[in-house]
Amino acid sequence: MAALALVAALVLLAIQQTQPPTPLPASAPANVFSALRALEDLRTIAQRPHPTGSPDSARVREYILARFRALGLAAEIQTATTVRQEPHWPGPAAATVNNIVARLKGTQNTRALMLAAHYDSVAGGPGASDDGSGVVTLLETARALKAGSPLRNDVIFLVTDGEELGLLGAQAFVDESPAAREVGLAINFDARGACGPSMMFEASTANGWLIRQFGRAAPYPVASSMFYEVYRRMPNDTDATLFKRAGMPALNFAFAGCWWRYHTLRDDLANISLRSLQHDGVQALALARYFGNLDLRHPSQSGAIYFAVLHFLFSYPASAASPLLILSLALFAVVTAFGLKRQQLTWKGILAGFGGWLGAAMVSAAISQWFWILLEKARLVSSLPDGVAYNGDDYLLGFIALTVAIVCSFYAVLGQRVRISSLATGALAWWAVLAAITTFYARGASYLFVLPLLAGLVELGYAFLSRHPEAEAESVLVWTLPAIVGILLFGIVPYMVLLLLSNVGLLPTTLSMALLVGYLAPWVHVMTARRRWLLPSAALAAALAFIVVGMLAAGYSDSNPRADSLFYVLDSDSSQSLWASADAAPDAWTAQFFGSGQHPEHVPSPFDGLMPWGTFLGAPAPSVKVDPPSLQLTDDVSIGTERTLRFLITSPRHARVLWVEVRNAKVLGAAVNGKQAGTSAAPDQTNWGLVYTNVPERGFLLDLTVEGGANPEVRLVDQSDGLPPISDRPLPSRPHHLMPSPAVPFDSSTLVSRTFRHFEMHRHP
Repeated sequence: MAALALVAALVLLAIQQTQPPTPLPASAPANVFSALRALEDLRTIAQRPHPTGSPDSARVREYILARFRALGLAAEIQTATTVRQEPHWPGPAAATVNNIVARLKGTQNTRALMLAAHYDSVAGGPGASDDGSGVVTLLETARALKAGSPLRNDVIFLVTDGEELGLLGAQAFVDESPAAREVGLAINFDARGACGPSMMFEASTANGWLIRQFGRAAPYPVASSMFYEVYRRMPNDTDATLFKRAGMPALNFAFAGCWWRYHTLRDDLANISLRSLQHDGVQALALARYFGNLDLRHPSQSGAIYFAVLHFLFSYPASAASPLLILSLALFAVVTAFGLKRQQLTWKGILAGFGGWLGAAMVSAAISQWFWILLEKARLVSSLPDGVAYNGDDYLLGFIALTVAIVCSFYAVLGQRVRISSLATGALAWWAVLAAITTFYARGASYLFVLPLLAGLVELGYAFLSRHPEAEAESVLVWTLPAIVGILLFGIVPYMVLLLLSNVGLLPTTLSMALLVGYLAPWVHVMTARRRWLLPSAALAAALAFIVVGMLAAGYSDSNPRADSLFYVLDSDSSQSLWASADAAPDAWTAQFFGSGQHPEHVPSPFDGLMPWGTFLGAPAPSVKVDPPSLQLTDDVSIGTERTLRFLITSPRHARVLWVEVRNAKVLGAAVNGKQAGTSAAPDQTNWGLVYTNVPERGFLLDLTVEGGANPEVRLVDQSDGLPPISDRPLPSRPHHLMPSPAVPFDSSTLVSRTFRHFEMHRHP
């Protein structure tokens, strides 16, 4: 029981080191960060969704600007048209963005420190966490800095617009703002959930000096170079991506627990974690004070591998990863050879340990996946369109416990036939394999395997050198050091995968847990020596308990609403109007729009050629009088084999978003308000697309260069927030147990399309 208690204590300690601090009240001293004070600003910012170009976006922007000025900072709006190529459609994204740039002057500036966040939300949610939390972190940090001693360096507070559109505000800042050339360090705050620790998950590449300074300054650091190895393989970016690309040293923070709130209507004040907000804030303030007084004209240094343990940050040069791997592999060979010589190891036993772990891990993963499929078929999983489930964490905790039960059962059986030293060596062989793989392909994560491997080998070698090697190999005391190193370093991995990915990370969670149990094979042997099935039975009971909790939590409610979608489409060319939905089938609410007892047809996407949508559910809708988007040819020049057309594109009804699709012509070049906008993505591609958000009232200019003699077809779709008013009946509102789908950016929108053909410039003499 002592061994079990020690392992449990280490696991709890590993999890505890990731917990954010307690929020401070509004009565806290003026020179410290208080989440409760920041919450007052968040009440105004996160009242309603405020996507770029909406009236609420202007409201939030003016509030933030006024707050900075009330604190005595010089603050201004940077307005720009910006264009970026996006991977989701065959052309660029563009917008008129309005960034907020405020400055707190230093006493003897070396280079400026920049704290950044974005104020735009998605159209389907109020953005309390993403990224209202980052904005109020900046505001409360600015207030606390003003209440303290002046800093040496200037501090720039950048609050960007258009981050949700593809980092367009950050692009405008790095391209056009003079302040961008003054930045010596950028620290970005974002969120991908509504709770959890504020993690430093990304740093600039040449980060040796930066990581050392961060370790000295940050309170409660939750940081790891492993986080970035995961992040860079995901289809996600933040504003820090562009800061780094512009050559700025950078640190990037975010909290990512409670992923099911991300980009939804429930990313609101009721669901944001004040502990997460406090963690953001204490780090922002501490780093601002520390770096605000350093000489930021530091030289770039080689990259570092780093990790936090018990709120201490450890780091070493990334160049040391290969020597550490060579050392661990050499030590593995030496210890194995010595164990074979002392007859404490057998090749058969090592292979049993190696293959036994693999078999146990595969069985665990397969059973967990099979069980998950059964739960989904039984409709006991409350999923959102992105695959994450409200009750996914309960099930995943059950699968973690089930993995422990299965792997422990394998070792309980094998331990009766094979020496534990051989089983442990076979399990460590997997750590050696993964150490080699990560060193070559994910160097920032290599410490997770190399350091526990070295600790295990040292202790195994000590056991073989003992006068009583068999007794030492089976002694729990001998394996205390490896357990501490393994659990505090690697034990956090299953928990962090659960926190960051929930049920979407089912496979990596079960496999990482199986890997940890295999590493602790000697402990399992000791704990099952007298009562072989006690530990597996206890883990199985815990698994069943968590799964039952998940079943009881299945279903949707006002606090955990189900997502659906509905929008209105008007084709002004044919005067056909439709209700449309991206859902697989109507629900009780959307069925009202598709007609009782009718099966809606599948209709082509209004974004065909612009976004990767197939077809939508569609049904006839009442016709409303809505002005379609407008296109005017203002210039037409042919030079050699190329033809350049200039269009003025407007939305007479002042829609917030306007989509442009060019068909039947290969686009050789394009420009939006004079900004280059790329070409057709593939050599044989004859369609090109653009999405413009926050369309100016006067419209925007689009220059298209096509092959000479080509006469392109241009299709416009403008998108306004809200469904159109229907004169004959009021539209039923969405019930509280439903919410707009986070996977459909045009839910609850009115889409109006118009196609233009046969362009010919009529020139008058």
